[in-house]
Amino acid sequence: RFTFDTVYRAPVVVGAVKQSLEAAFDIVHHSSARGLGEHEAFEELQRAADAEVVRVMVEVLQDFALEGNSKYEIAVSYAGVLDGLLEASAVPMDARVSVRQAFAKVEQNRGSFAKGGNLWLDAQLQKFPWGETILQKLQKLRSVQIQDKGLDEQARVLEEVMRGSERGHRAAERLLQVAELVQAILPSGVSMDPHRIHLVIRPALQLHRYSGGLMIQGGIATPKQGVEVLATGGRYDPLIAALSKGRTSGLAAVGVCFSPERFAVDKYISPAANAFASATAYQQAGESSPGPGAFWGGAASGALLDARDW
Repeated sequence: RFTFDTVYRAPVVVGAVKQSLEAAFDIVHHSSARGLGEHEAFEELQRAADAEVVRVMVEVLQDFALEGNSKYEIAVSYAGVLDGLLEASAVPMDARVSVRQAFAKVEQNRGSFAKGGNLWLDAQLQKFPWGETILQKLQKLRSVQIQDKGLDEQARVLEEVMRGSERGHRAAERLLQVAELVQAILPSGVSMDPHRIHLVIRPALQLHRYSGGLMIQGGIATPKQGVEVLATGGRYDPLIAALSKGRTSGLAAVGVCFSPERFAVDKYISPAANAFASATAYQQAGESSPGPGAFWGGAASGALLDARDW
């Protein structure tokens, strides 16, 4: 399904409920194999749905041309990657909270850290006796990212640095499978320009609403101002189970939501390509919307229509 509508978000800790516009795309499917011999088919469905969500984000962001030297950054991770990294680095259980907090600070302040985030994180890790091991593993991943290697090559490096952690290796393996599928299902007319859109694996990416597997975040990476987040998504099977209290058992979902309001005012997006600016105006004026498809131009429109056929 895909929608363009007003949504209401509860505060994480305290505060008022937040009202905003959201353009969302989701794939819902059965959450378990039904019968002997169906497990492989179920696993394949999960991977394909995850890859389709990544594909949609790639195509949508590419449809919004950028000005200047800024580029889109699409970061992906998988539940278990960060824990696997710490396990593979032989970090004691009672010390992992401190390490997670350091990673979380960089993630939560990515917009203000800009390029200094890695330097700050590295300095914090060096304070621990096993910090050098983590840094060596992170540097291997960063090196292929600096060379603009594809998501599949990054996932292979992640698999390598996860040796010693069964959970981490499984998560890296799933990321690799998704990355290979993304490349396979991108239309022939869509190529990812590394100068305009960059797919990266961020081991510490944590999106609390998306704790069921894949996590994905898209935004504009600028030379001096860090990353401006425009979209987030991932697999939210646990959220469905928690909210439904068992009434919708057997369902799983993966999706991504874009913030039209952020697109509409972003100074790095070319005004001529900013379809969300007019879409937001429709909603704010209280006028009837011409339909979700009107807000997704070019390749993005085709991606959404194809995805509805799942």
